[in-house]
Amino acid sequence: MPLYRKAKSPNWYYSLCVGKRRLRGSTHTADESDAENFLAELRLKVRDQGVESVTKKSCTLRQLADKFFSPWIDGTHSIEPATKRYYHHGVKLLLDSSLAEMKISAITNDIADMVTFPGANYTGNQALSTLKRLLHKAHEDWNLLAALPKKKIEMRKVWGRSVIMTLANYNSLMSHMKESDSKDVLAVLRGTGARPAEVYSMRWELMHLDEGYYQNPSGKTHTSKRPIRLCYDSLAVLARRHLEQGSPKQGWVFASKTNRPSKSGHIVSIDTAFNRARRAAGLPASIVPYSARHAFATDVTNAGGSTQQVMLALGHSNPAAAMRYQHGTTDNLSAMLTEAKTTGRVQ
Repeated sequence: MPLYRKAKSPNWYYSLCVGKRRLRGSTHTADESDAENFLAELRLKVRDQGVESVTKKSCTLRQLADKFFSPWIDGTHSIEPATKRYYHHGVKLLLDSSLAEMKISAITNDIADMVTFPGANYTGNQALSTLKRLLHKAHEDWNLLAALPKKKIEMRKVWGRSVIMTLANYNSLMSHMKESDSKDVLAVLRGTGARPAEVYSMRWELMHLDEGYYQNPSGKTHTSKRPIRLCYDSLAVLARRHLEQGSPKQGWVFASKTNRPSKSGHIVSIDTAFNRARRAAGLPASIVPYSARHAFATDVTNAGGSTQQVMLALGHSNPAAAMRYQHGTTDNLSAMLTEAKTTGRVQ
């Protein structure tokens, strides 16, 4: 029975099963009708606000990550392998921070905003994005959080995600960059619109130089698995590297060559060389390697490419994401309309 009495108490007590959890406690009344009303209200509260709303204990972020979130990441088939790696690293960042031992019900946007994470804001946003997903799962799916923070966890300002790298910027960077591998990576970034991680991890067995494309095997989303066209200088750069490396049939295109090679075996960043060249060229800090992706998408658009073509080139699954990468201008509208009218495409 959900309601029962103890031998030495006049009050009614409840015992309620919610999923795999059993809730027990006093109704604080000796009247059976009042006790039944208390139990009915309790059930409604659990249904609407989650188990945590009627329990005194709230798990810490570390407990939630260890017992629920990390096992979910490993077991789910609803997210891509790259996303799983992203979340695992985000969890590591969170558990190394001051948030780890906090009760999840106490975490707010203001508290999260004061936490320091290693590296740039890109890294911090990885942790905060993971935190948002973790709290959402705790609230919506696991009934461990009565309510999400009133103010949503906000991402931090990141330079360069919406800044275009002009041709003049690119040429200036290339002229000031000393490291040959970094120059080649930048040329491929500018000539393909690929994500930096996709270029760093390129492999020769997936390269089709004769047909002018690289078959990207995976990535951030399911649409990341796509042929990446080699435009501008990227095809010549990759063909040269292929010859210099002895025309290998497999292996990393940009293998790590430092005294302390990366665990992956390939280059994982060109930030040091890029920032050195950027400063020497007198360019603003808002220009980052990712800016080359915006430049490529803008070139596709200005050349008459459709949003669908931009989506396919960049590996996006929705138009809204692709639109952020298009920095179009009206400079060539007159010429475009004149040509269309001449050819009869408009009346």
